[in-house]
Amino acid sequence: MQEVFDVRTLAGQAVNQRMAAAIVEQERSPLELNAKDPLQLQVERLAAAIKEIFIDRREARMSHTPRWLIFGRLARGLARSLDGSCQIVLADTSLERLSEGPWKGVTCILLPVPEALHTNPELASPALFDLVVAAEPMGYVDLSEYSSALRPFIRRRAKEDERKLDQVQLLCVERRERLEDARDELYSAGYYLADHDEARPQLRSAVLQAGHDVSLLALPSAEKEQRKAKEQREAQERKAQREAVEVAQAEQEEEEMVQKTVLQTTLFDPVLMTPEERVLPVAYEVGKPSAELLLVWLPGNTEAAETWSAAARAVEGESASGLRIMVTERPAGGWHSWSDKATVARGMEWYEMHDMPTDEAIAQAAKDPATNLSFGRPSVEELQCMQEIEVGCKQLFNLLQAEVAKHPKTKVILGGFSQGGATAAFATLSGAAPPEVQERLIALVPCCCAVPGFQFLASKMQAACLRRRDLPEESPFPSVHLMYCRNDLEVSDHYVQTILGLCNRFEHAAQLQSFEVNIQEQLPGGPRPVPGRPDVWWPRLVTQALKAASR
Repeated sequence: MQEVFDVRTLAGQAVNQRMAAAIVEQERSPLELNAKDPLQLQVERLAAAIKEIFIDRREARMSHTPRWLIFGRLARGLARSLDGSCQIVLADTSLERLSEGPWKGVTCILLPVPEALHTNPELASPALFDLVVAAEPMGYVDLSEYSSALRPFIRRRAKEDERKLDQVQLLCVERRERLEDARDELYSAGYYLADHDEARPQLRSAVLQAGHDVSLLALPSAEKEQRKAKEQREAQERKAQREAVEVAQAEQEEEEMVQKTVLQTTLFDPVLMTPEERVLPVAYEVGKPSAELLLVWLPGNTEAAETWSAAARAVEGESASGLRIMVTERPAGGWHSWSDKATVARGMEWYEMHDMPTDEAIAQAAKDPATNLSFGRPSVEELQCMQEIEVGCKQLFNLLQAEVAKHPKTKVILGGFSQGGATAAFATLSGAAPPEVQERLIALVPCCCAVPGFQFLASKMQAACLRRRDLPEESPFPSVHLMYCRNDLEVSDHYVQTILGLCNRFEHAAQLQSFEVNIQEQLPGGPRPVPGRPDVWWPRLVTQALKAASR
């Protein structure tokens, strides 16, 4: 009875699987050749060609004994055939029969796994390999992993622009049908084709007869590899620095967000404001203590309180009704640290709101200007500046509480120049003053000042305006009398008009009085009315503002 092999039967499939397993096992085993085997003749011809090309032709310019690594299914026969022409490391997957026969100039080792290759003293030796020969490696080892792990232990040509010498670092001998797969494995490991080398025709002629082919491959030069390693190292350093910066920025942003939320909530809140025991110092007073109208003037950061002395006396003398003028000193650290020019440069963030981008919707929204307006949140820097202003405001409130307690019928007008004017604006318009002080505030007279974070202050004015609609019996809001220099290079006309419009929008009766100064009378740096002679222009403007506020 004869058994017929048919893969369509279970028996045939089992036989097929056994045959495939046997082929795989055969490919993983080193090939032992005898002298009469045709493949041995090919190996000997290949060894002779390799010796002539990579030893004899290079001997004159080599200052060291060549050192090669050979691995693969044909490695044993090839190592024997080289006959001690150089130092050879034969790395095999089995030590079986490696001790048999002469191995002249050959060091036999058991091939470690790719991950442990760098720990092997022969493979990871300081003496680099001049040539690596992979003799029929497909199916025998993982060619990509081993060739990748071997890269640091292979000698390269020194200069990248050397195009003739030392072009080949790896020689791959493989069956013709598998050579393309072997090349792909080596390409993935960072090798590139060097088949243009003049040695390839001679090597191919030695192996083609037995059904093999050969491919020559190269590694980047030491110069290029060092440059690449340097670029990778620098890239990693840049990445680490970038990640560190991103982490620091994220932490800073989170910290700023917490700080921003706390400041946004607590600044100029009558309940949450930190108590302040100090009282704003008074430089001098003009007028009778019994006067029912009190003008408190806050000088700027850069001028002495005495600058306003003559002008204050002139205003008090022209006043028909009882008027007392109190000029204060600055707090220990000044009102705040920003210049008017820097404040104006930051601008204000606010938006007109309407249901649809149509003329009808815009016209409908304009009928209620106090409601249809949204303000952006101030930055951390602006909030920190307002934190400085808050200190001066609290000291001013302490001063006014004492004055109101001594003179219950006194009406208070707050004013100031530059940073002092910004502090007066926050004290008057924020609603943070104690109730007994707030009900006595009837007017604000800011002069040549920019108000940091005005959108924050305007949002409080908006909230007070909308709240007051439910309580119409409350006293009217303080009026605002803006005094600005028309040729002031620090505070622009557009900025002034914006403040004027917002004040009127939130039912603070506001008006603008403008003036000009002779630039030649001022110090270098642009037209600023102070330091100069405020007695020339200030009495007239303040007198008009006081008359309007007293009505």
